[in-house]
Amino acid sequence: MKKTFISLLCLALCTLTTVASNRTRSNVPWVIYQKDYLGKWEGTDNKGQLGALTFYSDGSMVMVQGGETLGAKKGEIKEGDIPITYEFNFAKDPVWLDVIVSDYTGKELGRLRLIVKFIAKDKMLCRMGDMMAQRPDGFDENDKKNTILLTKVSK
Repeated sequence: MKKTFISLLCLALCTLTTVASNRTRSNVPWVIYQKDYLGKWEGTDNKGQLGALTFYSDGSMVMVQGGETLGAKKGEIKEGDIPITYEFNFAKDPVWLDVIVSDYTGKELGRLRLIVKFIAKDKMLCRMGDMMAQRPDGFDENDKKNTILLTKVSK
């Protein structure tokens, strides 16, 4: 009886582990395990302006929107630059991306809460809410104003 219970428990745990790992891998397999999100991603917004996000392995990032550049790679921040970092949450579906704005001392000033969907190794759909601090629940194909398709242009 005891051996049967232990066997069933092991079988249940193996099944749960397989389901959980398959779910994670099926959502964004290359991104989680190879960190292919690192690098520069570019796209054109609904107004025809170039937008770009560059993710560095140290957690820093650069954002470009309509000719304005925010952020810099850690160690390259100059006086007057606004430090920006990022956090991906791959446990969420769609994936959560927080863009964190800080002051020069590192104190957090605010977060831009986005969702992203990795369509391919070099394609990422990115959406923000109408209010920058509010994360959208999902993607809406009719929302061209807050959604941008980014293509990876460099590592």
